[in-house]
Amino acid sequence: MVAYVRMSVQGNLDKAVGQRLLATVGLECWGVFGLNGKEGLIERLPAYCRSARRDPWFILIDFDRDAPCAPTRIEQLVGTERPDLLALRIAVRAVESWLMADKDRFATFLGIKRSAIPDLPDEVQAPTEAVVNLARESKHRRIREALVPEPGRRKARRGPLYSQCLTSFVLPGTLASGSDSPRDLWDPEVAAGASPSLRSCLEALRGLRTRLERGR
Repeated sequence: MVAYVRMSVQGNLDKAVGQRLLATVGLECWGVFGLNGKEGLIERLPAYCRSARRDPWFILIDFDRDAPCAPTRIEQLVGTERPDLLALRIAVRAVESWLMADKDRFATFLGIKRSAIPDLPDEVQAPTEAVVNLARESKHRRIREALVPEPGRRKARRGPLYSQCLTSFVLPGTLASGSDSPRDLWDPEVAAGASPSLRSCLEALRGLRTRLERGR
C-alpha cells in the first residue's frame, strides 16, 4: 500500500525536488501547499504541526544565512517535541545545492565541465548565483537563455525560465539539454553522497515511511 504525504515548499523548483525525494523513498505526494516563499511557509508552520498529529507532512525550507546550523534552525521553528508525522527538513543552503551535488549529471545537463561544479555544494553561500554563473559557460544556448538574466535587466538574479529549466532536470520529461534519457535526470541517492543535508533529508523521509508502515 502506498503511503501518502502532504508537502509544503517555498516555490515550484522546491516542489519538484520534494516530489522526487518522496518518490525516491517510496512515498507519494498528496497535495502541495505553500508555494508562496519562505515567510509564508513559516507563518503556516503552526497549522502544519497541528495537522501532523493526524496526517504525515513533509516540509522543505531553505537555510537562513544567519542561522547557526540546520538542526538548531529546525528547533527554533518547531521546538524539540515535534509530531511523529512531521518531517521538516532544511536544504543547505538551497535546493540548488542538492542539484549541484550530482556533479556528473548536472554538468551534462548544463553543458559544462564537471570540474566547474563545487565539490562541497552545501558550503556554497549563494547557490542560485552559483548556478547562474555555471550556466553562463554552457555550450547549450537554451540553457544560457533559460538560466542567465537577460542583458540590461540589472535587478534580475536569474533567467526567465530558471525554475522551469531546473525542474526539467529533476522530474521525468523532456530535458532542457535536449536529452530524453531518464539516466540524465538528477539522482538524489548519488547527490546525497556529496550533500550531508540531502542525506539527512532522505534519512528523515525513510524514517517517516517506517513510522507510517508500522502504524497501519
